[in-house]
Formats: sequence, structure tokens, C-alpha cells
Amino acid sequence: MGYLLMVISLPVIAIHYLLTPILILAGLFLVTAHYGIVINAAQKRYKAYWGVLGFKSGRWRVLPEIHHLFISKKNYSQVYGSRGTSSQIRFTIYRGFVKTLDDENIEVSQSKNKSKVLAGTKELADQLQVQLLDGTTGT
Repeated sequence: MGYLLMVISLPVIAIHYLLTPILILAGLFLVTAHYGIVINAAQKRYKAYWGVLGFKSGRWRVLPEIHHLFISKKNYSQVYGSRGTSSQIRFTIYRGFVKTLDDENIEVSQSKNKSKVLAGTKELADQLQVQLLDGTTGT
């Protein structure tokens, strides 16, 4: 969507020169906006942040005592329809979490690719020296 706005803004420059920068900025915002989390294992703190155009906004918090890390999966489906015809898309999202002793779940990764979530969550489990449970297979 963001790329589309930036491409559309190019021909608009001939029609309305003030609208072009607004479309380009909106496109850049959509392309670069993301959510993330940074965990500093050595200092036992974490920061959940929103990032836009390379800037990250969030505050550091004390990382509660950790019980374990785990991976879960959730199946989704979306139905698209138009004038009597429809199609359904099914997909799975894998998510990695830190489970604290306070029974809080802190999401640390999310992807449609299980190996990507598993690799990142395993690396974090090794740094924090805690067990990683794979809730997608029952182990």
C-alpha cells in the first residue's frame, strides 16, 4: 500500500504539486512503520517500541523474572468476495513469547515462517538461559 501511494504520487505532481509530498510521506510512513521489542538480557530490561522512518519510540521496562520461552501458532482464514464469487485464503502465524513468573506473556517475534520465529526465540532463550517450549508440536 505504501509503495502504491508513492508510485501514484509521481503522476499527481503534474496535477497538484501540494498533494505529491503528502502522498510520498504517507507511503513512506506505511512502508517503514513497524512494532518491535528489544531485550537487554545483561541489564534485565526490555523495550517495546513503534518505529517509523528509522525512529523508534518506546520506554525501557524492568524485565520480570522469566519462567520460559514458548512458540505458539494460530490459523487464520480470510474470505474475499466480489459479485457472487469468493475465494478463501488460509494461513498460519507463528508467535514467540517470553513467559514470566508473574504469568505475563511478552511477544518477541511473529511470522508466517516457523523457522524464523524458532531461530530468533531460540537465540533469546540461550541468552537468557531458559527453556524454549514449542507449542506448535506439543513438545
